[in-house]
Amino acid sequence: MNISKELHSQNAGSLPKLIPSLSSVSKQLDIPAFLVGGVVRDLILGRTILDIDVVVEGDSKAYAETLAQLIGAEAIAKSQFGTHKIKTDGLILDIAMARTEQYSRAGALPKVRSGTIEEDLLRSLFSVDLLQWCLISLWVE
Repeated sequence: MNISKELHSQNAGSLPKLIPSLSSVSKQLDIPAFLVGGVVRDLILGRTILDIDVVVEGDSKAYAETLAQLIGAEAIAKSQFGTHKIKTDGLILDIAMARTEQYSRAGALPKVRSGTIEEDLLRSLFSVDLLQWCLISLWVE
């Protein structure tokens, strides 16, 4: 499958315009970033993309703030788990820190620490979350 072709289809919406910005921020901050989950699935299946999930190996706050500034958007939400939301061009971008989690007991909130993309994917409960696409390799200047 030619993901590049799918990326430039009508179903991809504003994603093709965002890829250079996502890659630029990754390079500027030296933070690896990955498209993950539903956005990758939807590209493969040719579905309309409504939200974009990005996992970063590093400072998700700095990544989200730099991205928001670059694209002229505003980070609209954040959580204690290193996730940030940005709304732009009718899309929601979820920027999350690659992480590992430990639970002290059933039902407790996890203790979260920064991790690698591999560790983050292994903690996922759904097979679609195992889909990932490295953003740095998408944009060649």
